[in-house]
Amino acid sequence: MKTIAFLFTVILLFGQSILITPAQSPNNYKFDNVAMLVPIENSTKQIKVDISFLDNQIQIKSAKEKKILKTFRYSEIRAAEYSYTEQRMWKEGLGLGVASLIFPPAILVALPLGFAKNKQHWFTFRSENDFAVLKINKNIKKLFIPTFEVKTKIKVE
Repeated sequence: MKTIAFLFTVILLFGQSILITPAQSPNNYKFDNVAMLVPIENSTKQIKVDISFLDNQIQIKSAKEKKILKTFRYSEIRAAEYSYTEQRMWKEGLGLGVASLIFPPAILVALPLGFAKNKQHWFTFRSENDFAVLKINKNIKKLFIPTFEVKTKIKVE
């Protein structure tokens, strides 16, 4: 019984460091729910990606196939920029306005929603030979930007 208690204590104290894999290292961070703009002929397409901040590089993987799309070494990154765009939510307001013909109180929600704005958050960074344009979720923006700055030692404009 004492042996089992001793082993249990050892596992609790040291198990965390034994069970951590390289992808789960305390210095590595992964962000999901990110879209990357990819040029296709005369237009662009958004694809869902996972961004991993590893020990010496940023890795961009497709969310579906888990295939590595791009890799940037921290030392190669030259500049980074954050911006956002605002779009009015006309479609949602118009849809609720039509629904108010059937259910009149919906007009109380439709009018303010039609004038509301939706922000899209954009993060762009580049090296000498490549770049990435990312559409990030507002919930991860406050963690993503400081993580980028700390890992790359580059101030985001």
